[in-house]
This record gives sequence, structure tokens and C-alpha cells, in this order.
Amino acid sequence: MKGMKVIASIDCGAAKSYTDGRGISWVSDSGLIKTGRVETIANATSFSDSMATLRVFPTGKRNCYTISVPTGGQFVLLRASFFYGNYDGKDSPPTFDIEFDGNRWATIQTSSDFVDIAEVIYIVSGSSIVFCVVQTNAGELPFVSAIELRALDDNMYSRFDRTAGAMVLFLRTAAGLAQPVRYPDDPYDRIWIPYQAPESLEVVQNQATSMLTNITDRPPAAILQAAVTPADGGTTIIMSSPLPSITVQAYINLYFTEVAELSIGQKRTLQVYIDNLPVSDPFVPPFGGVMEFYIANYSASSKTQIEVRPTTDSTLPTVISALSLTSSSLSVAVRQPAICRRVIQHQAI
Repeated sequence: MKGMKVIASIDCGAAKSYTDGRGISWVSDSGLIKTGRVETIANATSFSDSMATLRVFPTGKRNCYTISVPTGGQFVLLRASFFYGNYDGKDSPPTFDIEFDGNRWATIQTSSDFVDIAEVIYIVSGSSIVFCVVQTNAGELPFVSAIELRALDDNMYSRFDRTAGAMVLFLRTAAGLAQPVRYPDDPYDRIWIPYQAPESLEVVQNQATSMLTNITDRPPAAILQAAVTPADGGTTIIMSSPLPSITVQAYINLYFTEVAELSIGQKRTLQVYIDNLPVSDPFVPPFGGVMEFYIANYSASSKTQIEVRPTTDSTLPTVISALSLTSSSLSVAVRQPAICRRVIQHQAI
């Protein structure tokens, strides 16, 4: 597919292959697994076609898919989606674990109304990946709705210590979005969800008519069309962390762009703080471009606060356009715990 390296788009339970409205070709999982049974969701119209069916596993503690990759050492994004949708009429969404390549990945707590998405970025060591759903509670049947595998450029996320393991997604969000952004707006099919701004922040539109985004991690221009800024005369933006209560090694990306062509005498100079400590030098967001600030291998938890402040000589308040937050699963060579939950409600994905 032009502009995106699709390794696999698997619609679990689909009767046949098809191409969706975004031009992505999906295949049924029937040729990849012999266990489980197919179920249909009656109320999946608010979501993408791939959420209309699922494969549930009433037998076996662990049920696995093996998906081939073109070459060993491939840098990939693996995403699994789960939509219970009360398919069995019991209104009893199950909880279960998922694994990739023998590593515990996440505990999935499903819902009748939400799509749960788990995502991990890592280097595949062999010629295939193995994705498994694992039953953890008696009577709660694991299932999966869709499995997606995308190839990333080798130089993306280069500051992340890949020997430390995989990048497990906790949040990827952008300001001012009405709907999630993904392919074709993001050529790597990452999903950027709308930032749920508190009342202390307001959305401002970017006045730039074009955007240069050719930095290493390739943020799509679609996530830079707006930003959030403090409302009611405020100057600082404080963001709480969606990380777990336990301390993990975090990889934090913040994306900044100037939203207006400043006049003489105006100045917007910002600085990033984590837990009240400066972690960046002062910087000026570019107009018509993007600046990415990152911090890698930072010990963080749900108590961690990310703060962006204007410097004392700045005449304008803080702006920020997008944020992504991942954690290391420590090592993909051994079984290690990792927790990830990303929920999208009533929006097409």
C-alpha cells in the first residue's frame, strides 16, 4: 500500500477479505488459527468494520496466532483491539491477559461500550511474531477483534534503548481533534486520540498553511493543526500521567509548534519540567514546523506530573500540540509484566 508498510491487518471472525474506507486491505483470521469460534457484534456501527466480529476462545488457557514478517530484525508496531459489545447477551465483559512472543503484554479489562486497544513497538527477532490471548479467570472467555502489524522506519524512536525491551503504549494524543487520527493522515497508522482538555485549557487553531514534519519520529501534520494553551490568563500546562501506580521506565514525547506568526515584541519561550524539575533547556516552538522534546528511560508512575512553563522573559503562554507516552517492558527475551489500556468510546477507529 502506497505510503504505509502493512505487514498484516487481520479481522478476527471476518467471513472474507475486504478493503476498508481508508484503503487498508483486511484478511480473515480463518487461515491463521483453528481454535475458537466466531461471534458477531450487533451494535458495532459506531466503530470500524473490523470491530463487527470477534473470535472467542471457550477452550484452552492460551490461544495463539503466528504472523509472518518479511525479514528478521524488523522494527514493528503490533496492535490488538478488543470490542466485547455484549456479543453473548450476558452483559459480563471478561478480563484476560495478552502476550507477544512469549512476553506478558497487558491485562485487558473489556467493556460493552468501549474498544480496548493494546499497542507495542519492538524489534522482531525472528521471521514471525506470536500473539496470544490467555484466560486468567474461570468463566471469563478471552477474545480478540483485530490484530494489526505495521512496519516502522528503523530510525524512528531511536532514543529509546531497544536493548531494554519493547515500547508499550499508554497514551498518544493530540489537541483539537474531533476524531482519532491514523492512516492515511499518519502514514505509519499510529492512532492519535483527541486530547481531553480540562477546563483550565483551551484549544487554539494553528494559523500555518503548511507544516514541515520531517523529524525522526515522523509526527503527522494532522496532529499539529491545533494546540492547547492555558485559559483565563494562565501560563502553565500541567499534565497528569496515565502510567500505572508502580514505577516504570517511561519514554515521553512532546510535540510543539507555534500557532501564530508572532509580531515584533512577542516571544514564546518554553521549558519542560517533570515533577517540578527542569528536564529541558528553554526553546522556541517553530511556526510552520514542529519541535519534538523527548525524555527516555525516565522512572515514572501515575504520580508523575509533566509541566510546560513559559520562561520569565516569554511574553506569551505555553502551547502544546501532542503527546505520546510509552514504557519499557524491560526485556522481550524473558517474560515480564507490562500493563497497557487504551480506550476509545463511540469513535471510529
